[in-house]
Amino acid sequence: MTTEIKPKAKIFIVDDMPGPRDAARKTFEGLGCEVAETESAELAEEMLASGLRPDCIILDLKLPGMSGGRFLDVIRRRWEPLAERVVLWSSNIQSEVTSYMKEAYKLNELNQPTSAPTPAGMWKVGGENTSTLGEMLVYIVGNLLTKHNVPISPQFAAKVQKAFQDLVSPFGIDDPHP
Repeated sequence: MTTEIKPKAKIFIVDDMPGPRDAARKTFEGLGCEVAETESAELAEEMLASGLRPDCIILDLKLPGMSGGRFLDVIRRRWEPLAERVVLWSSNIQSEVTSYMKEAYKLNELNQPTSAPTPAGMWKVGGENTSTLGEMLVYIVGNLLTKHNVPISPQFAAKVQKAFQDLVSPFGIDDPHP
């Protein structure tokens, strides 16, 4: 009798704050994912250089040393296919997005952007409604993995569907993965 071993989605969490990093790790491990984590962009770069190939990177915008925005630029240059598998997050999203946009958008002589970053998703995790925000992170990551044909556990798929029903469908948006 042969037992089929199903591959696990590989999630890489880069966040200097232990609380949000641990919560995300526990959430995705509980959904059947393999999780790697680190607290800095510099260590994350070393891990990728050493051969780590995640299916999704959850990247904090505000990191000590190299910022998440700068690290996303490094990912684009060194591991281009991974750039579209990055989900940016932050516990202080408004100021972080403003800072990231100043770094990421290169302006031409007419003060118009010459290129725009295209991370897979961005969401605030933390603050007053962490349950809903955590659900949204699961929804974003689940859809990103599905888009890239990465197998996810039935439990993960059910959480993505529930998050869609609770958080997205009330706005009249059709499910992209019925």
